Amino acid sequence: MSLKKAGNVMEGRPINNPKVAVFSTQNHTSKAKVTDCIDVSRWHVVNTKTGKTDPPPRGQLTRYVANVAAEKWGKQWMVLKVSLQERTC
Repeated sequence: MSLKKAGNVMEGRPINNPKVAVFSTQNHTSKAKVTDCIDVSRWHVVNTKTGKTDPPPRGQLTRYVANVAAEKWGKQWMVLKVSLQERTC
C-alpha cells in the first residue's frame, strides 16, 4: 500500500555524504566507485490526519553505508550498481 493511500507523508529528508573511493579511466571510459553514508534519522513517516510521527520499525538502521559503481557514458554518469550494507557509518 502506498504512503498516500495509507494517509501518510514523509517529512524531513535523508542526508547523504558521498565520497569517491576509486576513480579510473580505461579504454576511454571513466569509472567511479562511491561510498556514501546515508542518514535517514531526520526523515519520518507522518500521519496526515493526526499529525503524529510513526515510529520507525524496531531495529531499523538510521545510518547505513551505500556503495555505488558508476560509469561515464558520453556526458552523463550512469549508475551501474548500488549495494547497501547493513552496518552503521
